[in-house]
Amino acid sequence: MKTRKLITSSVVLSAILVSVSIPTGLAFAATTASTKADVELTAGTGSGGAGPLNLDKAPAFNFGSQEIATTLKTYNADGDVPLTVSDIRGTGEGWTVNAKITTFASTDRTLTGAEFILPAVVPTSPEGNSPKPDDTKATTLNATDQQVFGAKKDTGLGQWKAKYDKAELKIPSGNYAGKYSATIEWTLLAQPAV
Repeated sequence: MKTRKLITSSVVLSAILVSVSIPTGLAFAATTASTKADVELTAGTGSGGAGPLNLDKAPAFNFGSQEIATTLKTYNADGDVPLTVSDIRGTGEGWTVNAKITTFASTDRTLTGAEFILPAVVPTSPEGNSPKPDDTKATTLNATDQQVFGAKKDTGLGQWKAKYDKAELKIPSGNYAGKYSATIEWTLLAQPAV
């Protein structure tokens, strides 16, 4: 019996102490702290020493073997790689890619009246960079430099690609049989697109 009374008394005494030691309605004030996170970005050097503004890749086009026809024919080919520009200067100055093409020629002849046309393209970024450069317009290449891809001021930072699928080669009738090829020269300029 003594043991039971002692245990009961201890439990009651503990409950009284707990209720006395924690005042009701006591509120604790919230505290805050402010800190900083800093980083300094510098212009990139480019992979392999290519530089902070670089023409990474340019496409080639193979229109295959085609039969001579009695009418104008249009052939399509996809670029083997996307035209790819990397801008890691961090300045937002913009850039321009110009292109020109030589006459299609064999060892002893030229392809008369041929036209090479790059299609309109929506630029993409593998990293989802933004803001994006303007969409390109369909361009008939010739021996004069023409803008085919570009970024205006404050666009085109990071890496951007233009995938030229369905480029066209128009060949009129009246040409000689033979293997013809032309050279496309792509030039990247450190100036904003127009």
